Amino acid sequence: MRELDGVAIEKVVFRVSAQGSFSLPLNAMQAKRFNSKANSDYLFYGFWIAVLVALGLYNAVIFFSLRSNVHLYYFFYVCAFGALLITASGIGQQYLWSTERGLTTHLANLFLALTNSGTALFVIHFLKLSAFSPALSQSLRAFSYFSLFSLPFVFIYGYAALAPILVSSAAIMLMGFWAALYCSLKGSPVGPFLVASLIVLLPCNSIGLLRFAGFFDDAAWTEHIAELGMAADALILSVALAFQVNVLRGDKEAASLARERERTAFAKRILQAKEQERRSIGKALHDSLGHKIFAI
Repeated sequence: MRELDGVAIEKVVFRVSAQGSFSLPLNAMQAKRFNSKANSDYLFYGFWIAVLVALGLYNAVIFFSLRSNVHLYYFFYVCAFGALLITASGIGQQYLWSTERGLTTHLANLFLALTNSGTALFVIHFLKLSAFSPALSQSLRAFSYFSLFSLPFVFIYGYAALAPILVSSAAIMLMGFWAALYCSLKGSPVGPFLVASLIVLLPCNSIGLLRFAGFFDDAAWTEHIAELGMAADALILSVALAFQVNVLRGDKEAASLARERERTAFAKRILQAKEQERRSIGKALHDSLGHKIFAI
């Protein structure tokens, strides 16, 4: 017999299945308090998902208007990371595939591998890393492919094969941070934006992982720290992408103005050549007519 806020409870039953050891924080509360907490969680998740959808649509529109691959890779990254957090937070299992056992594990691994790939490709194209450091660019691509190639083994062996994807994730994040610092020192105009975003994102993700491992005893301030870090990271990178769009438009306008000047100069040269040709023909006709008159 147990008591919860003065109310007697006769029996509590839990049924849990997992592919190995795990940490499961549990809280007991009355229905009124639970509903109040659930409403606040739904409000937070609704706002967070709305931000991700808005950022994804914005970058998709920019991609289709400017055909800039960096916006396509950022759209891919936002979708993969957002799907990963929705899956890892339990929202998907609770509302989308509640009757499918084991699907959350496979989807979480899939979205983690896709997030690794999207992160690496975005960093490479966002920083134009191949121009600053071809070795860093190739290393990021290698870890991205390694993460994707490890994915089939996760579906076969479960969590036992997750280690390569986690190693790839850590390596890509650390190498991305170093690449952002390196490009910033080399004069990249967008490198500082990526440094700032990773300074926000990395601690939030680390705290979220530590909370998942049970080091924070389900502290309230760590409950949504990963989602908040991802939202802040997305907002910072969106500002950077908007800045990059302005730079790209300025470059296109400058190139268009240069082409217009070149066309004008070319037209002037053509007119001058035609005028010179007319003068030459007129002079030749004049000289020929003069000779004929002299001969007569």
